[in-house]
Amino acid sequence: MKCCNTWLKVTVYVMLFPLILISCEDDEGRRSSCDDIVVISADDFDNGPNASVSIINVSVIDDCLQIEYGASGCDGNSWVIDLVDSDEVDGQNRHIRLALQNTEACLAFFTRSVSYDISALQIQGLNEVILNLTNWEIPITYAY
Repeated sequence: MKCCNTWLKVTVYVMLFPLILISCEDDEGRRSSCDDIVVISADDFDNGPNASVSIINVSVIDDCLQIEYGASGCDGNSWVIDLVDSDEVDGQNRHIRLALQNTEACLAFFTRSVSYDISALQIQGLNEVILNLTNWEIPITYAY
């Protein structure tokens, strides 16, 4: 009977594995390799968490915006960070910012790296959008 239980478990895992893979795909069936998705919200852009954050480096890799950032804290493990879009399109420009919630009251400085799926920021009829990231001087070209 033990061999049948093992066979049943293996069969269930084999059947569930494709469902797990599908759950990692976006609405168009692509697998996202980004850590998180952009939040599109005028309210969150204007009123969301706004702790001091330093942007160290930014790059676009496929549909992911990779951001290396830093802030003061005790270890950075309690930070909550989102990439927020203003939900306004100005020609081919969009305005985005890092919304950091940081309750750590230490003076050490830590850096982190995170990537966001920015495919939702595409503008229909265009093949690129310019992302203006708060606290980053250089406009970011996202070509798609």
